[in-house]
Amino acid sequence: MTEYSIQAKQDSIGNRIMDTLVKTKKTYNSLDKIISRYQYNIFADENIDIEFTYDNENNLIKETVGLSKDTEPITVSYTYKNSKLKSSQSESEYNDFYTKQVGNYKYGFFGNSKESTLSQIFIDKETNDTITNTFEISDFKTELVTKTKHIDYLKPERNITLEYEYDCGTLTEMRKYNHKDSLISTTKYEYELDDNQNWITKNSFENGNLTYIKTRIINYK
Repeated sequence: MTEYSIQAKQDSIGNRIMDTLVKTKKTYNSLDKIISRYQYNIFADENIDIEFTYDNENNLIKETVGLSKDTEPITVSYTYKNSKLKSSQSESEYNDFYTKQVGNYKYGFFGNSKESTLSQIFIDKETNDTITNTFEISDFKTELVTKTKHIDYLKPERNITLEYEYDCGTLTEMRKYNHKDSLISTTKYEYELDDNQNWITKNSFENGNLTYIKTRIINYK
């Protein structure tokens, strides 16, 4: 499957300009599990290459993320309990510090997804001091995320809350609130489907204006 992300904007006299920002190619195995994802950011001339590894029960246990810059690949590891995703962790190393991202997942009484959290932690190499920079918490209902709060401890003015609405499992609307809980944007989504009822075009309208278009070319087996 190949996906294109296109930005839609207008110039000073109202002409619509369409810029293709990202090209993404995804490959799946016979069980419809993603095994590779290649993303090319056109304007930045950078690419991200991700390989996915599964265990014998088809649980995702590792992502290996390669960047076009001269950096070491990043490994994201996943652990499970009773066949349910329990946690995830990744680390990135820099000159004076390294960062760690830690995800944790909670479930309801019947095993349905209830909540997920993601923390980004900075660790000073010399002093070993740790600072939790950002924290993200998501709430779920019927396996769909309904609300996400992004908390920036160092710059609270960057805090945002996102609320999501669905129609039969398909995302139809997202509302964005600032750190004062004031609504700052509403994004609605419209889709074009193929004969298999999978979307091939996804249009994003922010505050009534077309802002992004995603198109997909799906090759079926």
